[in-house]
Amino acid sequence: MLEIIGALHVQIGKIAGTLGELLVGPEKQNAIIAFLHEWQTLIAGGLALIGASFVYRQLLDERRRHRLERERRTKAARIRTPHALQEIHNYLDACLEQWIATAPPERVDPPFSALNTLMEGAVDVDEQSYESIQELVFHAQAFDARVSEPVFSRPMNYRGTMGVDLMTFYYLADRLYDFGRMRVEKLPYIPPTRHDLCQIFAQVILFKKLSPDRDEEKLHAELSRALDIRFPETRSTKDLKSPASS
Repeated sequence: MLEIIGALHVQIGKIAGTLGELLVGPEKQNAIIAFLHEWQTLIAGGLALIGASFVYRQLLDERRRHRLERERRTKAARIRTPHALQEIHNYLDACLEQWIATAPPERVDPPFSALNTLMEGAVDVDEQSYESIQELVFHAQAFDARVSEPVFSRPMNYRGTMGVDLMTFYYLADRLYDFGRMRVEKLPYIPPTRHDLCQIFAQVILFKKLSPDRDEEKLHAELSRALDIRFPETRSTKDLKSPASS
């Protein structure tokens, strides 16, 4: 700023001399130069403030433009979210059918397109909602890795663990619907509780027909053992009542 004011001092002096010669002649030139010399600091400061105000106005306009652009990108990302979640739900329903079946669960092709849509849009949302999307993507990767394990290397309680992973997957995906439908501004990540997963199980199992060789009680027992491992502080089977008996 001081350099700018100094440069303005020099320019004001030159302009004063030129104007004095052109407009009032040599006799009054010295008086004008003396006047401008006495007040040049104030004049230069005023001109600098005027210039700074224009620059500040441009900065405000630029920030507003960036904010509006960011809001448009955020809305576009959120609008695509429900469609991606529907594709993920179709994948989860197919995985649930595999879990219910008597044969060893097979790998269902993951919804890569839907996950890519969520990841691409996540960079334009707020930090809290970004974390919720990030947890869903991380869980999807871990779930696919678990399902892809060879049968001989799977743990003994594989079905129960897969069931808990499935319910967690449903939980993470369901929470994002309100965010994608603009019903909430932000969606902080909240880890699921045992009760949350039991509620998800009761909801999804009501809409699935079990295989004749797979009864609900056996599914409940497998899931309860896995829940006891995931939530050791809440070991209980009372949350897993059969939907038919409730």
